[in-house]
Amino acid sequence: MTDNQDQPIPPTEGNGEHQPRPSAGQTQDREGDTDNPTSETPDKLSLRVRDNAQNELHFVVKKNTRLVRLIDAWCQRHGISRIGKRFLVNGSVIHDEDTPESLDMEDGDVIEVFEEQVGGAVEDKLKI
Repeated sequence: MTDNQDQPIPPTEGNGEHQPRPSAGQTQDREGDTDNPTSETPDKLSLRVRDNAQNELHFVVKKNTRLVRLIDAWCQRHGISRIGKRFLVNGSVIHDEDTPESLDMEDGDVIEVFEEQVGGAVEDKLKI
């Protein structure tokens, strides 16, 4: 029986050099060039969520994804509850069933986060 431990392992493909695969979200053309991920695909949008303190997160979502998923991710990232927050796009409140497609959102749109305000003015009663 011969000892095979000293023999090199032959490369399985190419010239033996390691060829990294593109990471998730990246594309590779025939030449092997890797492009950065973009939201330029027709079914995805790049959206920003910003609060009053100018804290901002960027999301790339499909046009048919319910925005409640994005809102939940934003709240989880900031360690806060959705209760007491309002999320608006172009001045309209976002509801749980809304999608970027249903709100006619475009690439680069900003979703604004506000504290929900409850109550109103107190009527003064003057005695005459």
